[in-house]
Amino acid sequence: MNSAKILLIDGNKKDRDSFSSLLNGEGYNVYCADNGDEGLKKAKSEKFDLIILDLILPDINGEEICSRLKSSRRYNGVPILVLSAKDEIEDIEELFLRGVDDYIVKPPRLSYLISRVEFNITNKRVEK
Repeated sequence: MNSAKILLIDGNKKDRDSFSSLLNGEGYNVYCADNGDEGLKKAKSEKFDLIILDLILPDINGEEICSRLKSSRRYNGVPILVLSAKDEIEDIEELFLRGVDDYIVKPPRLSYLISRVEFNITNKRVEK
């Protein structure tokens, strides 16, 4: 079983429930937040191995959350995987410049999502 801790920040309850259930089934410890403020609070109180972030949230946009996390010492080395319906290449390129480690367009192929989660967590552990 994988004991990695994942923070999933997604404003869409159906997606949040589906992705957290899938990842919990793979052995990950998934903590969920349904908005940006809650996600940032959880990130301050816990240390995560991966953050999965939707860009479309009810309060703070995902780009801002990404910038805040990547500018903090605590989360500078933690991979951020964006999982969003936005698919404009210019937006995606800008996110990589802001420090996003991976990007998947919704709806994802679930096997691909799992492989990208595994890759990002393994890659983080190798870099330590």
